[in-house]
Amino acid sequence: VWVSDVTIFEYNNRKYYICVVLDLYARKAISHAIALNNSTQLTKRALINAYNERQPKAGIIFHSDQGANYTSKAFQNCTKNLNITQSFSRASNPYDNSVMESFFKTLKLEELYRRIYRSERDLKESVARYINFYNGERIHSMNFYRTPDKHEEEYYNRHHE
Repeated sequence: VWVSDVTIFEYNNRKYYICVVLDLYARKAISHAIALNNSTQLTKRALINAYNERQPKAGIIFHSDQGANYTSKAFQNCTKNLNITQSFSRASNPYDNSVMESFFKTLKLEELYRRIYRSERDLKESVARYINFYNGERIHSMNFYRTPDKHEEEYYNRHHE
């Protein structure tokens, strides 16, 4: 199961939309995309990047809110072409996608709100660095106090011996 959402971060009087896809098993951020518009193009780019990164052999369930960028015909065609089943949160219920809400809170508190960015490129590089840190160094209680990378590695070692 993959989960996704979009958050907004304002820098230099411009709104940047950050879309992230997490693999729910290890809470691993497997893809992200950043744009000046919250569009279907943004969410499709994040999904396609996640798909290309993971190359899943079986069908994926992809959970998100009911935002227009996830319910659009173009996004639904994309999921169908990738053999992905969509799942949606109930309307106006952020608790149904609480893992994503928690990730964005952590991203903002631990990275975005703590830095002064010099450029758009600096912002984008900072997000990428943070995601690498989040996956490879930051432990999670839901992963039995292991990083997402370590938790996933241990799963694959147990199931592919």
